Order: sequence, then C-alpha cells, then structure tokens
Amino acid sequence: MSDNNNTDAAAVFSGGPDSTAAALWAKENGYDVELVSYQFHDEKQYGELRSAMKVAELLDMEHTVIDFKAPTNAFGENAQMFMHAGTDTALQKQEGDEHAMMVNHKKAPHLVPFASGVLLSMTASYAIYNSANSVIWGATADDGSNNVHYRQEFADELADFVSRKEDYPVEIALPIADKHKYEILETYKGREDLFAETWSCKEPVGDTQCGTCAACVARRVSAEIAGIEDHTTYDQDEYEHPFTDAQIEDPSLIDDDELHEIGGSPLSET
Repeated sequence: MSDNNNTDAAAVFSGGPDSTAAALWAKENGYDVELVSYQFHDEKQYGELRSAMKVAELLDMEHTVIDFKAPTNAFGENAQMFMHAGTDTALQKQEGDEHAMMVNHKKAPHLVPFASGVLLSMTASYAIYNSANSVIWGATADDGSNNVHYRQEFADELADFVSRKEDYPVEIALPIADKHKYEILETYKGREDLFAETWSCKEPVGDTQCGTCAACVARRVSAEIAGIEDHTTYDQDEYEHPFTDAQIEDPSLIDDDELHEIGGSPLSET
C-alpha cells in the first residue's frame, strides 16, 4: 500500500462486470478513480469497448482508452492478453511437466507471456505519470486457471519493484481476487440496469451479446446464483445450464473446480 494520503487511482477497465465491480469497490473505498481501457487487435472487442465507454459515463468516472494494438499484433492474430471465461489458450500442461508449453503458438489462441504483468506495469506507469499512487484490477478467483499472475501476491511483488525502482509509492490492489464471479455479481443487487450495460461476450452477434459462449454462460449462471435479475439483451434466450436447481439454490453444493471450470479459462485442445 502507498504510504501517503493520495487517493488517486488508475483502474484497469474492460467494461465487464468484474472490472466494473472493482471500480465500484474503489469508489466506495474513497479512491478518485480514472478508468483505463486497452484496445487490442481483437476485432471482437468492439462491444466491450463500447460498453466500457457507456459504463464509465454511468459511473461518472474519467475514462482513457490506450491503443495497444501494435504491441499485441507482434504476438500473432490469436494472442490473448487476459485469461477469463471464454478465453482459449494454447498453453498446455502435460502430466509431470513443471512448466506450461505453447502448442503451435503462432496460429492457435494463446496467452501472451507475462501479459498481466505488462498491462499492470503499463497502468502503474500511467498512474505515476498522472501523480496517482494506486492501480486497481478486477481479477477474480476464477481467472487465469490458477495462474499466480492473477493473485494479490504477484501484484504486491510487482508494486514493490516499481515503487523501489521509481522511488515512488505505488500499490496494485486486486480487491475481488478471492471471490468467485457469482459472489462479485452480488454487487449489482439494486444495480441491475448497470449490470446489463456491462459486456462479457466473446462471440457477439452484431452489437448483441450471444448468450451462449463460455463468457456469457458464466455471466448468466453467476447472475442467477447471485439472485440478481439479468436485464442483459442476448441473441439467444436459451443456453446450456451447467448446474442443477439445487446447486443454484445452494452454491455451497458447487465445488471450486466446477466454479472455476465455468468462470475460468478453458484450455484449447492439443
């Protein structure tokens, strides 16, 4: 944590329900938040960025979009910067291997190495440039396939390194990193219209979220478990529900592996 009283913060912001929940957390905890979105080379990101702009307006927060297309282009057309529901990667772990390996990494969907570290470092640089001391990131317990880069410990180590080398106090806070998506969506009770403006979809149909991709299923199931009314417009009303009625009624019946499978990052087949 920073050692002064500066409450200015830069929040990594995608326009999704998780990053919006993190921004709300920051605001409710006294931070003066500027939302920072990154535009990648993904042509399907249009809906996400549009939602980010709309949600930023609804939250009455300053919003900056950083063009990050050129750096991601260098890693191939299927490079992914974040791991979450609906993000396929070619990172595979074989039994007995200590390290993940990339399979046909130039063509298959894959995660850019140290991607979260790159974006957090960039956001920290932007924060320092604007005299802010805090970076907020809405990583969740389901993100990253248990990748340490999505945990507070990693953020603390990165913040300590930046602070020491820049001689400037910086914190990187992951306020919802220990929560599953359904727990995070409880934030939207009484804010259902705001939730409907957020974006999750990885396979949009025009300007509409499809309703059936992994990201949409995670969103819809989590909203149901959280007990919030989902006012989101989906292209498909019906979808394959992964849980029983009993599990929806009592989430304690769902083990962490099941929650992670729904809300996390499926690995592509080798």
